[in-house]
Amino acid sequence: MRWLKKSLKIAGITLLSLVLLAFIIPVVFKKQVQALVKREINKQINAKVDFTDVKLSLFRHFPRATISIKGLSIVGKDYFSKDTLIAASKIDITAGLFSVLKGKDIKVHGLYVQQPRIHLLVNRFGKVNWDIAKASTDSIAAKDTTASAFKLSLKKYKISNGYLEYSDKQSDTYTELKELNHSGSGNLTADVFTLSTSTDASSASFVQDGIPYLTNTKADLDAAIQIDNKTNTYRFKTNDIQLNALKLSADGFVHLLDAGSVNMDFRFSSPTNDFKNILSMVPAIYTKDFSKIKTSGEAQFNGFVKGIYSPQQLPAYDVNLLVKNASFQ
Repeated sequence: MRWLKKSLKIAGITLLSLVLLAFIIPVVFKKQVQALVKREINKQINAKVDFTDVKLSLFRHFPRATISIKGLSIVGKDYFSKDTLIAASKIDITAGLFSVLKGKDIKVHGLYVQQPRIHLLVNRFGKVNWDIAKASTDSIAAKDTTASAFKLSLKKYKISNGYLEYSDKQSDTYTELKELNHSGSGNLTADVFTLSTSTDASSASFVQDGIPYLTNTKADLDAAIQIDNKTNTYRFKTNDIQLNALKLSADGFVHLLDAGSVNMDFRFSSPTNDFKNILSMVPAIYTKDFSKIKTSGEAQFNGFVKGIYSPQQLPAYDVNLLVKNASFQ
């Protein structure tokens, strides 16, 4: 029995030591991690970046170590020097503990963003506010000493309770998503992989050339996207799209071309024939006691988008809506 007591004693001491280390390491290495984050931001981003605090945790996403950046804000440059690109209450980056402590070859496995406010802007000259990465041809960036300590090995990312605005003055396009939750998982560093995504927003709005196609619409989307980084092609097929009470299926691809052009070909349709589902797309009706509205009749909804999208060209598109013997009270 002595050997058992001795083994339990050693195990207890070892466990207690590990727990103490888990609390001590983040305190001891806090300044080192803060300096690492500041150094990497200055090397990689050409914009004004601020944050309130940086912490290291061993418990938040165990068994990975977590670098937490609180109160992050990034303000653009040149044309957008007064516009905030992104602000987030907290960003968690997960990686192996020993690589974080060494400060190099840090393989980032997860990225978790809480309450971000993202503003993507395109001015009338076609300039974008997210072009803030330092050019690799810069004399400073070309030195070996500026090589990034972070190596992407991303397997999962998540956005919680976010806000996204896309405003393109050149093409007169505006998109807004409120209370946005989005997550994705897959081998994001591979040349070809499948990205499993889940997205929902309490309010989605889309305006093109002054025409509101979506207005404060509740949106849900689950999709598996096949991504080919060699050809910049994204293929998808899903039956899990919902806008208010309208359910949709979609199938097709998007291919990113040179000079900001996009080749796309996808079709969408509603698998149900209930007129009430179509009626839910009218904002004033859906937001006021929609469940109590009595309806009758059938409806069919489908369409497609096919061709090249660029600042000088729009793809062909068609939207069909057939309503038969419908009424509502």
